[in-house]
Amino acid sequence: MEHNAGSSASERTDRLHVQSREEARTLAGDLLERARRKILVFAPALYGDFFNTAHAAGTLASFAAAHRNNIARFLVEDVDYSLHHNSRVVELCRRFTDFIRMRRLNEDDTGLQEMFLVVDDTAYLHQTHVDKYDYRVAFSAPREARQLARRHERMWERSLVIPAIHPLGL
Repeated sequence: MEHNAGSSASERTDRLHVQSREEARTLAGDLLERARRKILVFAPALYGDFFNTAHAAGTLASFAAAHRNNIARFLVEDVDYSLHHNSRVVELCRRFTDFIRMRRLNEDDTGLQEMFLVVDDTAYLHQTHVDKYDYRVAFSAPREARQLARRHERMWERSLVIPAIHPLGL
């Protein structure tokens, strides 16, 4: 890992280049803990080892309960894989329907080979290719985080409800 500043999540303001899945998973958890208003996740297939852990589920549940305007949005391409490997996230989507949502990419947006997590339009974790353990992480990079958030929002607007999670299409 390359970085320029302090080591605790609360102190980090630097940009990190991480080449370890384990370290990226830990940093994703740190980012989720920092979220105060918005969590955006895009993945061709949602990583269960990142998001389907007891820690991540507890963090997401606390986040959803903390404020009525909080929102977490998961955008996936491979719905079957994502549902099968993320039972905790799916249950949270059902339990906190107004706060935690998962949707399927529109066909026009499929084929992207990257994953990203954006928190509060200020921090992010970005895996530029899902076949490589190469992650960029920043705890204070509003410009880059907003760019990823805008991409997520554009895809979200075209995305489709997943009937297995929201059978009424709500």
